[in-house]
Amino acid sequence: MRPRIRMATRLLAVLTVVAGVGGGPAYAQRWYFETQAGRVRPDFAPVDEPEGFLSGLRNVMVGTRYEHGPGGFRVSAGIPTRSDEPLWGALGGWHRFTPLELESWFAGVDLAGNGYLVRERGTGPGSSLPLPGDPVPSPGARGHALAGQVLPVVGYQRARFQVQARSGMSFYSSRLGSTERDNRVWLSDAQSMASPFSWLALGPVVRHYRTSQDAHTYAGGNGVVRFGVARAWAEAGRWLDPGGSDIPWAAGGSVRLHPRMAVNVSRRRETFDPLYLRQPQTSWSVGLSIQIGGPLNTTRAVPVAAFEGGRVTIRLAARDSSSIPRIAGDFNDWQPQVMLRAGDHWAFTASVAPGVYNYAFVNEEGEWFVPESAPGRRADGMGGYVAVLVVPS
Repeated sequence: MRPRIRMATRLLAVLTVVAGVGGGPAYAQRWYFETQAGRVRPDFAPVDEPEGFLSGLRNVMVGTRYEHGPGGFRVSAGIPTRSDEPLWGALGGWHRFTPLELESWFAGVDLAGNGYLVRERGTGPGSSLPLPGDPVPSPGARGHALAGQVLPVVGYQRARFQVQARSGMSFYSSRLGSTERDNRVWLSDAQSMASPFSWLALGPVVRHYRTSQDAHTYAGGNGVVRFGVARAWAEAGRWLDPGGSDIPWAAGGSVRLHPRMAVNVSRRRETFDPLYLRQPQTSWSVGLSIQIGGPLNTTRAVPVAAFEGGRVTIRLAARDSSSIPRIAGDFNDWQPQVMLRAGDHWAFTASVAPGVYNYAFVNEEGEWFVPESAPGRRADGMGGYVAVLVVPS
């Protein structure tokens, strides 16, 4: 195993987790408890499971997730449901730094890091198996995997449209028993998303992977449909390499049972991966996500925003901001976007589904603020304030 790659991936994982807890406005910070049941295992696990085994419950995943808009981290563990299933734990973090922002344009870098530990407990049909030709791990074998990404990004975003392009390095290193694997891939991707209606978003995606031996290109598309408390998503595409006739796809959805609780389902078919070198496999899960910390979207009485044609406009009095402000909230994943001057107001128009949203403003010095004139202004429970936007159904 190349020591420099191992050191780089470990350092990246640590730095990304530190960045994930780096802050952001208090009202953008949320903690979740998550649990999933099914055929659940992280993508970056050091080995794959045999194709075709989908019947029955494989394991249960439990964990916690923290988000603050541009970053966050997740800690999870697998609870086996059978004696031959492995024990595993995973830690991952991500953060998008965007130091350059000009009106609707932005530039920065995406960082991500993941770590994984596993201990085999058997060699039956439920245990992990290596790739063809690799030694079969014995019961009690221990393993790990480390993965990281450094992807410079540029993009353009408006209320109904966004596009971004990235290009950088992805690292992967794993070991299970006597099986070791190192891989480096130069990844370039481009994707866009358009929202012609408040309840629909669609967009294409292209990814190009280049290794020291070969290159692979994937082309596909994805979409999201929102309706009230329900949300559904799907993606599909094709590897453009010769022989890549099998179509990878994924689909899922969620239903919000309570402002703090949602049920999630998903199913995914993977055919090939140049970075993790996984075998073709199908996974599925049914899970529950519970928000255990951070501000809660409530429907208490606050002014209702003007909502027409699936679009809502938020205004900030010019006297409340002497410089060009930006706005960030639940409706744009807390990614600050520039507001435009409209007479004696600053204005921002977005396509949103009916619901309740928290938001705040950012001045040119990077300071977050919510003036007393903001509709529905209230304490966020962590020493600051948040404005509340209610979009009627």
